[in-house]
Amino acid sequence: MELERELYGEVFEPLRDPTFFAQVSLDPELGMVARPNGADFSLEFLYQVGQSAKGDLSKDARKRTARGQKAIRRGTKKPRMSC
Repeated sequence: MELERELYGEVFEPLRDPTFFAQVSLDPELGMVARPNGADFSLEFLYQVGQSAKGDLSKDARKRTARGQKAIRRGTKKPRMSC
């Protein structure tokens, strides 16, 4: 998921630095990602960004994605893992 456009302002801009971005932990109480400065994105926001990105795919990219998903269901292609 591409979030670079959202990394602005006092809290989120530091996330542009890969060293700072790597300073992540899991908050055991909330079960969510935690950053040293408290920067986080709500699950609702991430969902909206993901839905928007789906709509931004070109027609050709949507066809390739659909073909790939069908191949995964048939077992002729392994799914790629990404974070």
